[in-house]
Amino acid sequence: LVVGNNISNGHSNGFIMMMDKKGDVKWDKIIEDSVSDNQEQYRAVIYHKGFFYVGGFRRIENNRKKILLKINPMNGNIIESKIFGDDQVLAGDNLIEDICPNKEGFLIATSGFDSTSMSTVAQLIQVDLDFNILWERQYSADISAMHFSDRIEKVSPMKNGFLLIMNSLDVSEWQTNYYILRTDNEGNEIW
Repeated sequence: LVVGNNISNGHSNGFIMMMDKKGDVKWDKIIEDSVSDNQEQYRAVIYHKGFFYVGGFRRIENNRKKILLKINPMNGNIIESKIFGDDQVLAGDNLIEDICPNKEGFLIATSGFDSTSMSTVAQLIQVDLDFNILWERQYSADISAMHFSDRIEKVSPMKNGFLLIMNSLDVSEWQTNYYILRTDNEGNEIW
């Protein structure tokens, strides 16, 4: 499944396209929202237990929220969806970058806003198969600095935990650094 967005007349709708192993398109869909100022973009997809799970964001009245979808692989119909996350404060907030299945459900690699540092911080969110949030963790290159914008890009399962790849944009320098974080099974940072 290929995911992204389709831009038409300045409006962005979610886009999904199913391809076979030869690269031939089996079906594709533009998922339009009935509200004209809403915009959607998908950035992550996994296949798990007979369904596709898609993550991205939906912009509602200029406020971006995280979105998770459960997709029927035969026809692209949405079976279930959830919009969640705190209100967007900065441009980097609420971007789902990766979805990783585990025994509790899914780990969501994303970003959010930290009111202490007033910056975008990397987030790892554990949800169950019904998209209920079980726990959330935040990570930052420098939680005391106001000029960083951090995101988790990739989650890789390991024995007794996870390896996270985080990018950190130093906004004042416009330089991006990458970090590898090791966590336990509950997302607590080990190193």
